[in-house]
Amino acid sequence: AGRPPAVSCGPLPAGTGSVWTQHGQLPVPAFAAMRLLVGMPMCPGPGAKSGTVTGELVTPTGAALLRVLTGVEGIDARSDTGDGGVLSTNTFAGSHTFPNFTPIAIGCGAGSKDFVKWPNVMRIVVGDNQIKRTKEPVSHSHAPSSLSSSLKAAPKETGGIANGANKSDIINAATIPKPMAPPASSTSESSALWNTDFVTHVIANIDDMTPEHLSHATEVLLENGALDVWTHPIMMKKGRVAQSLNCLCKSDAKSPGRLLELIFRHTTTLGVRIERNIERATLQRKFVTVIVTCNDDTVSGEISVKIGMLGDDIVSCKAEYDECAKLAISTGLPVQDIARKAEQLAKHKLDA
Repeated sequence: AGRPPAVSCGPLPAGTGSVWTQHGQLPVPAFAAMRLLVGMPMCPGPGAKSGTVTGELVTPTGAALLRVLTGVEGIDARSDTGDGGVLSTNTFAGSHTFPNFTPIAIGCGAGSKDFVKWPNVMRIVVGDNQIKRTKEPVSHSHAPSSLSSSLKAAPKETGGIANGANKSDIINAATIPKPMAPPASSTSESSALWNTDFVTHVIANIDDMTPEHLSHATEVLLENGALDVWTHPIMMKKGRVAQSLNCLCKSDAKSPGRLLELIFRHTTTLGVRIERNIERATLQRKFVTVIVTCNDDTVSGEISVKIGMLGDDIVSCKAEYDECAKLAISTGLPVQDIARKAEQLAKHKLDA
């Protein structure tokens, strides 16, 4: 009762390259998908014109679902054809010919795979095939009973069929008075108290480096523009004790690539994981330089103190360790005493 009376879609993209299966490396579409695609119109798909390898674009599961839902005849082979009725290489980005209908709801699913030039997004449009011929604006508040039951029965999350979508959103036309703006930062309301930006997170698991060599790699990354670098112990397969090397860098065109090269050159890892566009919130910061005197004012040194500000409030005060350690060596005093004195002087300087 919840199934729409008709389902159609454009030609299915063939994809390029190969895919790894339990039977080894196979060309795409794989054998199972190709068997299900017999009789279903296809097109070259994205990357065919430029030679870009896209991998598998129609899985056996997606092909099976489309074959059952569309009945094969529901796939429109006329979309974006070139001379002589041959499908052009732009079919993927182009234009499935819509039937005569009134759109009622839209479902958009974004897949987890990232392409270079093409968004990995699938769209489903639900509509009424009865065209309303009236001068008054079409009202979407009362959909046909069969369509209403279809919408109510539709799941909240409808993963992609042909492109492996795993995130989706159903939008009812009656609730969209104007195009939706891109979502704002989740922390934009408090931007006056702290700063927000987006960074890239690079992760490598390493189980065959000495701590000294890994420490050197950490220093190299920091000296070459990494925003932060840290390690923590992990347990890998076969009980191997290892370290997870984590690196944060700016989300621009050059930073991740440069740091990736350094990680591959200075560590023993064979691969890394990259997480892009991670939102980060940071306190507003300032540096204060103070003169710390020791041993009855006979020895002194300049120390920089990093101040973290939450609006107008000081919530963090940290003296630079290297400068404190240098003064501690020359005076024989504990480094923590020098750091504490520098931080107190910095707070007094700001209060004044």
